[in-house]
Amino acid sequence: MGGIMLLQMSHKPATAAAVVTSGLTLHLDAANTTSYSGSGSTWTDLAGTADNITLVNSPTFTSGTPSYFTFNGTTQYGTGSGTNVVPSTVYTKSVWFYLNGYGDNNLVSSATGGHFMFMASTNKLYCGHANWGVYTAFESVASLSLSTWYNATLTFSTTNGMKLYINGSLDNTYTANKTARGGNGSTNIATFGGGNLLNGRISHVLCYDRELTSSEVTQNFDAIKSRYGL
Repeated sequence: MGGIMLLQMSHKPATAAAVVTSGLTLHLDAANTTSYSGSGSTWTDLAGTADNITLVNSPTFTSGTPSYFTFNGTTQYGTGSGTNVVPSTVYTKSVWFYLNGYGDNNLVSSATGGHFMFMASTNKLYCGHANWGVYTAFESVASLSLSTWYNATLTFSTTNGMKLYINGSLDNTYTANKTARGGNGSTNIATFGGGNLLNGRISHVLCYDRELTSSEVTQNFDAIKSRYGL
């Protein structure tokens, strides 16, 4: 009897695009040994701008999938060595984080007088500029749970205001105040001006000197979400 030969086509699985690099001013990746070797007090910037983060009071480093730093909410944080990482009139900030408790929980913020992303002791994420005068004017629609990994990305310009994305999808927008941020653009991790500390984990941070598009935000999310089981 004649047989039918079936030809099997070999397909490689699709791979996510790489992280967007255009306009990148800060890139911290706890899973990359070039960014953090596993010991020491310096979290090295991969963006090429040498805006390294000094880790204060030894936050705990955990290597794995994902790799991350745990901050205790009382004494531990990271301070940036450069200024204008986040320009005054246009920028993007993106961070992978995990909350151990609801405190002020600053994520990617500056010295006093600048920009901030923090929880304000609630389950909402608040973003803005200290010179706006109201720290809780712009909040997330999403309520964020404890013991859960999230990616938050914030874009800002004096033309378009703020857009907040949670896990790659647009969560909320804010156009009531488009005033440029104050301060010198310094960018710290897990603190605002040495206070309001994070009780939780941070594993990956990206900053840009431009607004990322929604597709670029999704691209960045897709590029590393598998680390977090997403």
